[in-house]
Amino acid sequence: MWANSADYLWYNDEKVYNISSSFYTSVWDDLYRNLNDQRIAENLAASTNKPYHRAIAKIVEASTFQILVDMYNNVPYSEALKNVNNLHPKYDGGQAIYEDLVKQLDSAISLIKTAPATVAKPGAEDIFMTGNMTKWIKYANTVKLRMLLRQSEIPGRDTYIKAQIQNIVIEGTGFIGAGETVYSNPGYTT
Repeated sequence: MWANSADYLWYNDEKVYNISSSFYTSVWDDLYRNLNDQRIAENLAASTNKPYHRAIAKIVEASTFQILVDMYNNVPYSEALKNVNNLHPKYDGGQAIYEDLVKQLDSAISLIKTAPATVAKPGAEDIFMTGNMTKWIKYANTVKLRMLLRQSEIPGRDTYIKAQIQNIVIEGTGFIGAGETVYSNPGYTT
């Protein structure tokens, strides 16, 4: 039989129901730090005419916000990521955030599909897909589908969900499939 060490317990706060205002604050902080980095990358890509890089930043940002909504529901979104320009952003509703994230993912897909052939394409700096923009579109569609599934038990969402799924089908690239992943390995061998 296995048991935790008496002097060190994993998830000790959970085991003793010590849920406080500081419970898992590092998750919140880390996700928003990541979002801030993505916004900086997106703005830099926009200012240097790199639509593929901008699209990737938008997709990763949407995926990260989706995690926040899944965990907390209402979170700072429309007024978030403005640094010192807004230190107390309002909280937006999870459903409204999901709907805007779908639009952001559609925008990212459009950036990829309409990018001129002459612009810089991602390469080794893209540790997820190594510049395969079709896979980025598939991932964007997969994130959209995940958000739509999260809403499938909410009354009154059927029409919206069916329309968005139809939009994904019409777009035509599909989803992340068998043997494809969004796993990152920035070059580590062990």
